[in-house]
Amino acid sequence: MKLNIYKNRLQKEHFTTLSIDEIFHLIRTNRGDTPKNERLGVVYASTSLKGRKHEDIDTYTGIAFIDVDNCRRPTFVKMLFQELDCTIACWYSSSGNVHALIKIPVCKSKDEFKRRYNLLVKDLKEEIDDWGQIDEITTNPTQLAFMSSDAEIYINDAPTTYNGIYMPTP
Repeated sequence: MKLNIYKNRLQKEHFTTLSIDEIFHLIRTNRGDTPKNERLGVVYASTSLKGRKHEDIDTYTGIAFIDVDNCRRPTFVKMLFQELDCTIACWYSSSGNVHALIKIPVCKSKDEFKRRYNLLVKDLKEEIDDWGQIDEITTNPTQLAFMSSDAEIYINDAPTTYNGIYMPTP
């Protein structure tokens, strides 16, 4: 799977694509002291050839990006994600918080993505409790995530799919 890579958060069109394995390699080997404005950005949930607007989305990737901020127990949060069968990968962010990728079905629309994401976050909040706070900006399927550095990134080579979804209101 190839994901869109951006040079900075203001850039509207990606400058290259990288495979998920190449991104994991970068996370594992990046320097931890690179300033945020010099780190590459990745859009994990969707791809586009045109830009980062919702109407430009070409495909959804089957990935939900979870950003846990204000971690009071980052080790426990990372261990929680490692125990979930649907976790693709999890790592410490540059600020010491936790990032995770969760495998979900490939969505057909922004509405479907948001319904799946919202139920996932609800389930995760119950597990994470007061260890940290999920940043719900990642409900945006075109949200950039800045490349982090974690030599101990956890990668699950055979994740299951988190299938939960809220049904649309009639």
